[in-house]
Amino acid sequence: MKHAILFIFLVSSLSAEVKLPPEWRDDPVAKYAVDRWSEKTRQVSIHSINSGQASSPTIEVDLVSNDLVQAEGFALEPASDNGAAEFTLSVSDRRGLLYGLDDFAEQWNAAKGDSALVLSRERSPRVSFRALKFNLPWLSYRRGEALQTHTETARDLEMWEDYLDMMVANRFNTLTLWSLHPFAFMVKAPGYPETNDFSPEEMADWQNFWKSLFALADQRDIDVYVFNWNIFTTSTFAKKHNIGSDGGFFGEATHSEVLEDYTRKIVAETLKTYPSLDGIGITLGERMGGMTPEERKDWLGRTIIAGIRESGRPVDFFYRAPLSANKGSGGSTDPVVERMTRAQVEGMDDFPGKIHFGLKFNQSHGHGSPFLEYVHGGPVTDAYWKPLPKNYDVVFTIRNEEFFILRWGQPDFIRELLVNNTAPWVGGFIIGSEVYIPAKDYITPSGFPKDWRWAFERQWLFYDLWGRLLYDPATPDSVFGQHLASRFDLPLSEGREILDAFSAASLAQLHTTRMIKATADGWLYSEGHLGKSARKTRNAAFLTIDTFVTRKPQDRRYISIHDYVTQNLEIAKNRVAPPAVAEDLERNARVALETVAGVIGRNPNNTLLEHELNDVRAWGHLGLFLADKIRGGIALERFRAGHGKPYKDEAIAHLSAARDHWADLSEVTQQNYPDPIPYLWDDAFSWAKFLPEAEADIEIARKAKVGFFPEVITP
Repeated sequence: MKHAILFIFLVSSLSAEVKLPPEWRDDPVAKYAVDRWSEKTRQVSIHSINSGQASSPTIEVDLVSNDLVQAEGFALEPASDNGAAEFTLSVSDRRGLLYGLDDFAEQWNAAKGDSALVLSRERSPRVSFRALKFNLPWLSYRRGEALQTHTETARDLEMWEDYLDMMVANRFNTLTLWSLHPFAFMVKAPGYPETNDFSPEEMADWQNFWKSLFALADQRDIDVYVFNWNIFTTSTFAKKHNIGSDGGFFGEATHSEVLEDYTRKIVAETLKTYPSLDGIGITLGERMGGMTPEERKDWLGRTIIAGIRESGRPVDFFYRAPLSANKGSGGSTDPVVERMTRAQVEGMDDFPGKIHFGLKFNQSHGHGSPFLEYVHGGPVTDAYWKPLPKNYDVVFTIRNEEFFILRWGQPDFIRELLVNNTAPWVGGFIIGSEVYIPAKDYITPSGFPKDWRWAFERQWLFYDLWGRLLYDPATPDSVFGQHLASRFDLPLSEGREILDAFSAASLAQLHTTRMIKATADGWLYSEGHLGKSARKTRNAAFLTIDTFVTRKPQDRRYISIHDYVTQNLEIAKNRVAPPAVAEDLERNARVALETVAGVIGRNPNNTLLEHELNDVRAWGHLGLFLADKIRGGIALERFRAGHGKPYKDEAIAHLSAARDHWADLSEVTQQNYPDPIPYLWDDAFSWAKFLPEAEADIEIARKAKVGFFPEVITP
C-alpha cells in the first residue's frame, strides 16, 4: 500500500527534493541514499535552473510490498505527463531506494536535466548475493610484498568509505573479508589472554576500526562476512600452548581440546562484540591434513558452528565445499563426500541465519570458460543441487588470478557466464582475487597525474561491469559506454567505441585462460603469459611454446594445439580449434588498436584517457602475440609429426613475429608502469623482463626434431 503521509527530505537550497515515507525519516540508509542522490544531481540541476532549460527534479518514494516490487528492486516512472520533472520511485526496501535513486541520478545527468529523456525503469536483481572478495593483509592466506604492502592502507577508513561507495554504485551488497584467523584482530577469547599480544590500547584501536568499518557498511546496507581457514591461531597462542599454526596453509591438523575450546569461544565472542557482523565463512581443508572428511565435518560442528550457536544471535553462515575428499590438503572431490556435506548442512534446520554453500568456479581461474568445468579438487557432481536444496543456496566464487595491472572489460563474457550459471539453486557470486589486494595503488608510477587514489579505482570498469551485470544481466552496453564517456568527458559515441575496444582487446586474456587449464593460483597469470608447472615451484615462469602446445584447455569447447595436430581432430560442432582462436585474436586485437588510435587522435591532450587506453593497446599487442604463438605452435607440432621441414620454417617465422609483438607489448607497458612491479609469484615482474623467453621460443623451434614431442603437462 502507498503511504498517504510523506516526509519531505530537502536535499539542497534548490527545489530538488526526495519525498520519503515517514518510516524512513530518521533512517541512516535513507539519509545516505538521498545525500548521495543530491550530490550526484546537484551540478546538472543548478545548470538546468540557471539556463532555464528544466526544473530541478522531485521524486516521491512509495514504500510497497515485495509482491509489487521485488527485494532490492525498484520501479521509476514520471508522476505526470505534463513535462514536469516529477517522478515516482516504488521500492520495497532500502537497497531498492539506493539503486533507484542512483539510476535516476545517472539518467538525469546523462540527459543534462531534461526530464523528458529520463526513462521509466523496472529493475530487480538476477541474484540476491552479490559480493566482493577482499583478502586482508594481516595473517593473509599467501604472503609477499604485493600483499603486505597494503597493511596500513587496509586500516584506512577513508579507503573503506570509498570502497563501500563503489559497491553501492555497482549494486554489490556483501563485503567478504578473508584472513587465516581474523578473530584475533577483533577480540581476545575469554580465558585466553594469549589470543594476541595487543595491549589494551591496541586492542581498543582495533575494535574501533572494526566497529567504524561495520558502521560504514550499515549506513550503505551492505552485509559484511569474515572468512577464516579453520585450524589457525596467532603466534602468541601457538607459543603458549605449543599447538596450532599462524602460517603454512597446508599441513597436518592440530588435535587439541584447548584449541577447540579457544576456537569456539573466540567465534562466540566476536559475534557478541560486533552485532553488525552479518556472517561467518569457513574453508574445510586447509591445515587439516591427516583428518578424514568426517573428522573435518565434526571439528567444524564442535568449534565454529558451536561458537555461532553460543553467541545467541542470528548470523549467516557460508559453508565452502570441502577442498579435499581424502586425508590430504592438495584437493580432491568425491560424490560420497558431497552427499555427506550436504546432509550436514541440511541437518542445520534450526540454524539462526541464512546458509550459503560455496564453490570455486573453475577453481582459481574464473575468468575463462563461462561453464562450470571443475571446482577446487576436480570435477563436481550435481549432488549439491539435485534435488533442490532445502535450507541453503549455492554461491560461486569467481576468482581472478589473471590480471591485476591491465584494465579489463568484457561484458559479453560476464553475461554468458550468468546465463549458464543462474539456476534456481544459485544464490549469487563472490568476485575477487587471492593474490591481489585492491587497496594501495602501488602500480601507478609515482608522480603520474591521476584522478584516483586507491587500487580498486584503477580497475573501476571491472567492478562496474561485474556489479551491474550481476544485478541485471540485461544492462545494455550503452550504460557502460555512458560511464566511460562521463569519466573522460567524451561524447557517448566515443564511450561506446572505448567499450568495444576493451571488449575486443580483453579477449586476449579470455582465450589464454580457456586454452590453458589451471587449478591453483599461480598455475596461470594470463596478462603476464606466466604459469607454474609444479606445486613446489615458487616463481611463475614464462609459458614456453612447449608448455603452450601441450597444456589441456580449460574450456570444454576448445582443443589443445597438440591434440589438434597429433590426433587430426576436425572442427566438430561447438568445438573451437586453435586456428580459429588465432584468427579471432588477431582480428579483435587489430580492431582494438585501430579504435584506440582514433579516439586518442581526436583527444590528443587527455592524459588520463591515454593512460587508460594504453592498457587496451597492451592487450592488443598481447593478442597479436598470442595469435602468432598459436600459429607457430601448430606449425611446430606438424613438423614434429613428420609433415615436412616447411612447417619448421613456418613455426620459426610465426614465433619471430610473436617475439616482435612481445617487444611492442613491453614498450607500451614501460610507458605506463614502473619496472618492475611486485607480483606474488614474481617479486620483480615486467613484460620487458621476459623478452628473452619470447626469443627462446624461436630457439625451441629451431632445435625441434621429428618425432620428439614435449611432455603433456596437466595441473
